[in-house]
Parts: sequence; structure tokens; C-alpha cells
Amino acid sequence: MTASRTFGVFAIVFAIVYPIVYVIATEVNLALFTYHPALGEFGLGPNAPRNGPAMYWFGWMTTSALCALVVAVIAAYLPERLTKRLPATLAWLVPLAGMIAAAGLMTKYFVR
Repeated sequence: MTASRTFGVFAIVFAIVYPIVYVIATEVNLALFTYHPALGEFGLGPNAPRNGPAMYWFGWMTTSALCALVVAVIAAYLPERLTKRLPATLAWLVPLAGMIAAAGLMTKYFVR
């Protein structure tokens, strides 16, 4: 196993898993933490707004990054016979689909 193959598999799997988890995290509100800008405080998990709006975006990104990191590290150390069929085109197709899905899901907030 070479370092370049390991990093290549890591990068492809991370790019595939991150947008999938991000779309799920935004829809189910799986924020690792919530930021309350009016109070300047962080709360663990998705907390209800207190004294102003709550910002979940940072928590969604952290949740997605940690999940993608774990899956990508596991995939990077799988045997080559299991990962050689992983198409690199998924590394840009899945994030593109994730952006389209996220944009579609966010339209319900802007078109009321």
C-alpha cells in the first residue's frame, strides 16, 4: 500500500461521504453543536434558539466532517482489491448532487 493510493482513496471517499451526511444532517438537524450569536455561547447538540437566532450550520459541518473522516480513514486502509473499483468521478458527481439537493431543500425556507 502506497501513501498516494491511501490518500487517493481517502480523498475520494471523503468527497463522497461528506455531502451525503451534510444533506442528512441539515434535514434531520444532526448538529454536533449550536452557536447562539446573541449570547456568544455554544451548546452541545441542536439546541433551541435562546435570546435570538441559533446557528446550526457550524454543527452540521462538523458532524459531516467527522463522519466523513471516520469513513474515509477506514476506506483508505481497506485492501486494494476492494477499493480499486471505486470510480474517481464520484468525487465530483456526489458533491454536485449534494449541492443540488441542499439547494432544493433550502428553497422551502425562501419560498414561503
